[in-house]
Amino acid sequence: MIFIPNIFAREFLQSNDRAPQGVSGDVLGLFQARAYARASIDLLTMPLTPLYDIYGGKQVGETYDKGGADITPNVDKTNAVAPVGGDKSAVAGSSYIISNTVGHGGINNPDDVTVIQKALNVLGTVPALIVDGLCGPKTTAAIVNYQVGFLKSPDGRVDPGGATLKKLNSGYRVEKIKQELPKGVTLMKSIWPADTDEKISAYFGSAGENIVLIQLPYSMRLAWDVSQVATRLRCNKRVSSSLLRIFNAILSHYGSEEAVRASGMDLLGGCYNKRKMTGSSTKWSRHSWGIAIDLDPSNNRFNSRWPGEATMPEAVIKIFEAEGWKSGARAWGKDAMHFQATR
Repeated sequence: MIFIPNIFAREFLQSNDRAPQGVSGDVLGLFQARAYARASIDLLTMPLTPLYDIYGGKQVGETYDKGGADITPNVDKTNAVAPVGGDKSAVAGSSYIISNTVGHGGINNPDDVTVIQKALNVLGTVPALIVDGLCGPKTTAAIVNYQVGFLKSPDGRVDPGGATLKKLNSGYRVEKIKQELPKGVTLMKSIWPADTDEKISAYFGSAGENIVLIQLPYSMRLAWDVSQVATRLRCNKRVSSSLLRIFNAILSHYGSEEAVRASGMDLLGGCYNKRKMTGSSTKWSRHSWGIAIDLDPSNNRFNSRWPGEATMPEAVIKIFEAEGWKSGARAWGKDAMHFQATR
């Protein structure tokens, strides 16, 4: 059992399927990200909360035990049993029955969520969900990714008697990752410089220069405080057109702003902020030029393996790559939140 500050409790519950068992280096990295992400957005009226307010624990908040919830699922309503870790040995096409909506905006009763988590695991969700009866961003994102194959506008929810539940009961499987680009995305010839300070400065200008403000095609929530919404973003002038094409392609891929939100691809971890790289006193972060952006950091942490624990959708990675951007997931097999306009 651990005690954590109220703000930790709130942000963890907003960003994970389960509440924390402990505080790791990855967690600290997520909250450090709030400092530079603020510099990326145009929220002039929002006060900056010092980091010591987060770590200092001025008031001790909620108590968490058993992963943040003491839940014993009710009578299992499906024969397709997939234990923790996502056993795929259950037979697809079982009769999945739920009483209320699961997913984005749903009631999310634990027994209903358990049914849907098991069904998604049986039908090919990667990475497999932990079957815990708790509906968080990973479960909602898995619903969206399942819906992309048959709904024009995925909404991240499974309704009793709805199209998604019918598909689950039909045995429709998640499509394997395709090699082609998402529909409507055109492969561009990379014009970005090599990933060195000298090459980057020669192309983009010195760190902190040539920063412009762009209007986003859909609103983005701040990853550390989802009640705050950004409609504009600061970035380098030379990536502004490319970044707008990327955002529009993401919106087109998911079909609606609501579906983008359900997928977590509207969660902004940061873009422009002039600072040194973590762990270095001499090397500038690529965020210092406004040529890097982080998305959905809590589900794609720096040391989270991709593919595997990190959940960054393949389609989103390909959308960035079509514009010549480097993906942390593809380049390093981790830091899947991160994309930068370099080779």
